[in-house]
Amino acid sequence: MSEEGKALERIARVEENQRWVMQNLTDIRNMLEKSLSEKGEAHERVLDRLNNVEDDISGIKTKLWMFGIGAGAIITAVWEIAKAKIWGDHP
Repeated sequence: MSEEGKALERIARVEENQRWVMQNLTDIRNMLEKSLSEKGEAHERVLDRLNNVEDDISGIKTKLWMFGIGAGAIITAVWEIAKAKIWGDHP
């Protein structure tokens, strides 16, 4: 085989290797994009769940405050009634 033939054969192998590398790089890029998009979707789902939990906690906190205020009012009323019955209406 002549020098020119050997050079053309080497060029053909280099081009074939370049195609193989480019295909693998494309596959890796696609896998990374898919992985990142899945992680992005998972991240969004976690943020949505976190927001829902924060909303639930806020609602529970409001209900506890209202319960505390109601219980305080009831206890105060019962105390005032008991005080009036035990010690009379003296100021």
